[in-house]
Amino acid sequence: MSRLTFSILATGAAAFAMLQSAVVPTLPRIAAEVGTDQHSVTWVLTAFLLCATVSTPIVGRLGDIYGKNRLLVMSLGLLAIGSIASAIAPNLSVMIAARVIAAAGAGVVPLSFGILRDECSPERMASATATLSALLAGGAGLGMVVAGPLVDCLGYLWLFLLPGLVLGVAAIGAALTVPSSPVRSPGQLPILPAVLLTAWLVPFLIAASRAPNWGWGSVRVVGLCGTSVVVFGVWWVCESRAAQPLVDTALVRSRGMWQTNLIGLTAGAALYGGFAFLPQFLQAPPSSVGSGFGVGATGASLLILAHPVMSFVGGFVAGELARSVGAKALVVAGCLAASGSMALMAFNHASRVDVIVANGLMGAGMGFMFACLTPLIFAAVPAEQSGVAVGINTTLRALGGAIGAAVVPAIIASQAVVAGYPAEQAYVLGFLVIAGLMLCATICALLIPCVRPGTQPSVDK
Repeated sequence: MSRLTFSILATGAAAFAMLQSAVVPTLPRIAAEVGTDQHSVTWVLTAFLLCATVSTPIVGRLGDIYGKNRLLVMSLGLLAIGSIASAIAPNLSVMIAARVIAAAGAGVVPLSFGILRDECSPERMASATATLSALLAGGAGLGMVVAGPLVDCLGYLWLFLLPGLVLGVAAIGAALTVPSSPVRSPGQLPILPAVLLTAWLVPFLIAASRAPNWGWGSVRVVGLCGTSVVVFGVWWVCESRAAQPLVDTALVRSRGMWQTNLIGLTAGAALYGGFAFLPQFLQAPPSSVGSGFGVGATGASLLILAHPVMSFVGGFVAGELARSVGAKALVVAGCLAASGSMALMAFNHASRVDVIVANGLMGAGMGFMFACLTPLIFAAVPAEQSGVAVGINTTLRALGGAIGAAVVPAIIASQAVVAGYPAEQAYVLGFLVIAGLMLCATICALLIPCVRPGTQPSVDK
């Protein structure tokens, strides 16, 4: 694989990760600019997560059938068009529609990893996937960091316009340089499973994202969750019996895959659950709340900066370290480090140094974990199923992120409020919830089949 091709894949993946997270700390500013309320503006994030979660496995499967390079160009184009349209949207409704268009390009992640598997030599596979995973993990954190200063200096439209222009150039580059897929899985997109997948994911994600406003025991939330459970059962039976399933249920249940999928789900919940309330914690006035630092958006971004930096560093070095200690060991270490960092933050957050150290440790742990997760997935599936396998994991990561971004802030908001901010014990509870999620991920990582360092994991299906 040429450096230019890899650069295009890396640019697309990193820009997508930034588009997911960058709007979180800037939603109040966007609401003021487009003339809407705080409740309605959250759909800018919710709609993106909804569409991304649904489209990822579908686009991954289409890439396996029709060629990953074609679908990559299409995905990068949708991301670019949706981002630019979001920047120039005259009102909230148009912005939400544009975000849905952008999210339809979420398949760029499984497609990029699938192209790496098709094109990279075995010697370069570990380092290439580690670097791309590091950019994904670091990009999500970097989006949180650059959002505040970018909006303060240039306005919120550049939050969408800048990545949109970069993605447009990447789409053109992909069309010219990314080679045709040598590995394909013959067949057609299963329409009924795709419809059923959408029919159970959308109600569940709407319920999870709106429950803080509607109430967890409200008729709407209970009804949506009940509908999702019923349709999920129908979808699972349909996929199990399909000759050409969209999501191979046997693959999802296979030894080596279910562990990595649960790690993706819990780590996504922890990552976006933290992103959803950490800026508020840092901006809270300490005189009123007993914690926080009273900084602005730019100050909060600087305190979080250690997270994306160490995410990238951890992911970048993970490929070489995995040759010596094994991918599983680094996933376990990364999950444990992330859990420990949030436990440390819960009980030791008095100074800015405490925050920086905890964020750096969290970032390094996430970098190790995400960088080594993809090679373990590749080793568990045939080459022709790589796109859908990574798509499943990416979908679960996005699903976890949607749940975490809704549930963790709701838990914090349910505690005592002082001067418009949750009290200190509420934030402590939030940090402990994230630590608990990463501890669950650690347990799942320990159950991944053992492999010898320097070899690919062997997985019994």
